[in-house]
Amino acid sequence: MIPYLIPVILIIIGIYRYDVQQRSVNSRYLYWFIGLYLILLFGLRFQLGWDSRMYSGFWQAFPSLSDNYDGALDYFQFMQPGFQYLWLICKEISPDFWFFQIVHCTFVVIVPMWFIRKHTKYHFVGLLLFALCYCWYFCTEILRESISICIFLLIFDALMKRKWIKYFIGCFCAFMFHYSAAIMFFFPLATLLRLKLNVKLLVIVCATVPTFFLLRGYVGDLAQWLGGAYGDKLIIYSEMIATGKQNSNWMIQRVIQLIILPLVLLIIYKYKFNKEIPYESFFCLYLLFGSVVPVFEEIFVRFTNYPMPIYFVSLATLFGEGIERKSSYKTSTYTCLLILLVVILYNPVKLEFSEPALTPYKCVVNFN
Repeated sequence: MIPYLIPVILIIIGIYRYDVQQRSVNSRYLYWFIGLYLILLFGLRFQLGWDSRMYSGFWQAFPSLSDNYDGALDYFQFMQPGFQYLWLICKEISPDFWFFQIVHCTFVVIVPMWFIRKHTKYHFVGLLLFALCYCWYFCTEILRESISICIFLLIFDALMKRKWIKYFIGCFCAFMFHYSAAIMFFFPLATLLRLKLNVKLLVIVCATVPTFFLLRGYVGDLAQWLGGAYGDKLIIYSEMIATGKQNSNWMIQRVIQLIILPLVLLIIYKYKFNKEIPYESFFCLYLLFGSVVPVFEEIFVRFTNYPMPIYFVSLATLFGEGIERKSSYKTSTYTCLLILLVVILYNPVKLEFSEPALTPYKCVVNFN
């Protein structure tokens, strides 16, 4: 556990010194040192993370650029072309899976950290939420999708400034790494509709949830249309839910994490503390996607991953303002932050005790 605790301790030091006391001297050195540590921590991991173990097995059979023969990639059609070419290039440079891990982690750590520094002045609060809530998830579990999400972060400003050509080119690039990125093509609606916590959002939720409840009956048709590995995976998820393998406790946790908690935080900070909510449209989009999860979990759990980094950056600003030295609601903010971390980390920690995926830490470098 010590390798995982080191960056958390450094981040807490950074929060006190730079976010609470509002100092700025040398903050970037500590910030990017933590980023380098996270890249090496997850990039040099050995057989940690369920998806990482699966991909390391695929890596052994994956061809390199020099293996130029017909049908070389036929077995790997479940991977999108962007990810296939990334693997081809990485494997041509090095046959070791850890090299790809370093390349992947460098991208999915640096991009969110850059995004945090650009979109909130409370860098270390944002970094704490990143490190505890989704850095490990991006690096070890959703390897393809995390690349698509980071591409979305790179073009987020183009979306907000309505530079549509640049944005949709980025959407296409993200789609080349994971098909779930198709949801990005609809994100302009969130900005055009200017989603906020008001009657309009309530009407949209009330219209969306029943619609997808009805569409749930056509999962088989959708799976057939998708075909291949994606259709099969959708059927598997659907059967797991239908047979109760994903039990009610799992769904209760999802509802708390994706609906109740964001809604309560939004109400508290907007109406009790009278704060302007940064990127409220994407805060509400996260809440909207979460509200559909109970009726169409197979798809919308994936979709919540895309507005999630913006949701956490918004919270970083709200929490950061609450813990400043002159803040009058420090206790409430620390309480909200603690509740958020407990809700987000409860299930991963619980699973780690029963089916360890990240502990004990193992490195590709043998120090013995």
